[in-house]
Amino acid sequence: QPLNQRALTQMLGDAMNLDDESAHELAITVYAKTQGNPFFFIQFIRQLQPDGLLSYDAVEACWQYSLDDIRAVPIGDNVVDFMLYRIASLDESVQGLLKQAACLGNSFELDWLSALTGEHERTLQALTAALDSGLVVKLPDDGNGMRYGFSHDRVQQASWSLLGDEQLQRLHLR
Repeated sequence: QPLNQRALTQMLGDAMNLDDESAHELAITVYAKTQGNPFFFIQFIRQLQPDGLLSYDAVEACWQYSLDDIRAVPIGDNVVDFMLYRIASLDESVQGLLKQAACLGNSFELDWLSALTGEHERTLQALTAALDSGLVVKLPDDGNGMRYGFSHDRVQQASWSLLGDEQLQRLHLR
């Protein structure tokens, strides 16, 4: 279920150590962008830092941001559009990994993904970056190897949509 503005205010206040007024103003802005969708909300907040719109000031021990800049962030009306934006902001190797992983399903084993890419070390490096971005998560070990999955089905959907027909056919054949 979508989170209401009160819940977003509390989450932002707690996570960022904001006073009530600042948390409320930021929550209103974020709610307008995400409509309270919990996944969308978390991904939106996570993207603000790499975009330079949210930074931690160690001297002041607080987060710095501009509501006007955050309001100006262009995002689509749905999670897939935003996931496309998030994926496009990543390194090309990570983008490629996400597209290839999308062909394997919502969850995948490192060995299978490495076999698909043909490069175990680069796959592991790109996978680490995907994990750090929050778009991929490590799944419990089921005894068959290291398993990972997309953090949300919309991440897989967005990754899949970046594949052209020819690229998709090559990956399926491989």
